[in-house]
Amino acid sequence: MRRGLWAALCTTMLIACSDEDASTTPDAGSTDDPAPVSPDAGTVPPEPTRDAAAPTMDASAEDAGTMANDAQVDAEQPPVEPALPDTLAETGLYAPGSTEELAPGVLAYEPAYALWSDAADKKRWLQLPEGTQIDTSDMDYWSFPVGTKSWKEFSKDGKRLETRLLWKTELGWFRVAYIWNEAGTTATIARDGAENVLGTAHDVPEQGDCGACHEGVTDRLLGVGAVQLSGSRPGLTLGQLIADGRLSDPPVADFALPDELAWNALGYLHANCGTCHNPRGEAFDRLDMDLWLRTDQLAAVGDTESYKTSVGVALTDTEGPENRIEPGSPDDSGMIFRMSMRGSEESMPPLGSEQADDDGITLISDWIDTL
Repeated sequence: MRRGLWAALCTTMLIACSDEDASTTPDAGSTDDPAPVSPDAGTVPPEPTRDAAAPTMDASAEDAGTMANDAQVDAEQPPVEPALPDTLAETGLYAPGSTEELAPGVLAYEPAYALWSDAADKKRWLQLPEGTQIDTSDMDYWSFPVGTKSWKEFSKDGKRLETRLLWKTELGWFRVAYIWNEAGTTATIARDGAENVLGTAHDVPEQGDCGACHEGVTDRLLGVGAVQLSGSRPGLTLGQLIADGRLSDPPVADFALPDELAWNALGYLHANCGTCHNPRGEAFDRLDMDLWLRTDQLAAVGDTESYKTSVGVALTDTEGPENRIEPGSPDDSGMIFRMSMRGSEESMPPLGSEQADDDGITLISDWIDTL
């Protein structure tokens, strides 16, 4: 991962979520949320003072000017961040004194389609506040209750490298990584990220960089949704959430996709590309390719937006092959061309990966061969 590319892509992204997230969040809160503290991003600039020689304003004009100035300062003030714990042990993932036993209420889950992370092994956990529900009135874009926490651990060759925390507070989502020590006994907060952690090629993103991917969906959690939790798999599933009454609008059945080449290809694109390439994602303004699977479009591959906006559709945003997907010809498909690249803004993904996913490329190529 190159820091310059991360920074270029994320300069406009805030660590906390937008006001829209707060307005759609259920009122249920978490009793363990600490009180907000002063922001780390700096002190609000002082209000400019009037020059002594300037003409005196009348009271009403002065009040109006003060209000306007206050509004400007408020608009420029950075989001307030809660007191994020300095160590992973303090986040509530593990039982006290343990780095293996999960705390009560923390559930492991495994998405149906994994995000490629340069062959890193990953574990994932979710904690919902007791007595709350996920708002599933839009089955394709879930909204999580205040107090929700999600963790994802990255490891290589059995060595834990980092664990990322996503935590929804009343102020929005906050995200940060914790880097493990060599002994694997503790992990400490790493706001600035790190490169080549513990002698590996694995890079930890800066705190602000996380939004580059997570802000592509409405409520920030990428692997927790109807498609990803459907079917039988270890850990938390859609069926369990339905049985436990944790969904506001539970479906009558899950949305497990057939274990077939075409659906596996679309599932891969959903997990690895759809978080940006969807109408609410950062990339959609530049490229109207929609790779986010919808639960009401799963009757046939050809019904999906993934198929309609990619197969036989002209590639207009970059040099290279003529079409996004050229039926029957992976070598002439822009999607394969971009998936095979690294170290360029045209690479797909453009960040978070330094190694092309050969298995993923083979999967998509094999599907294209059948078209």
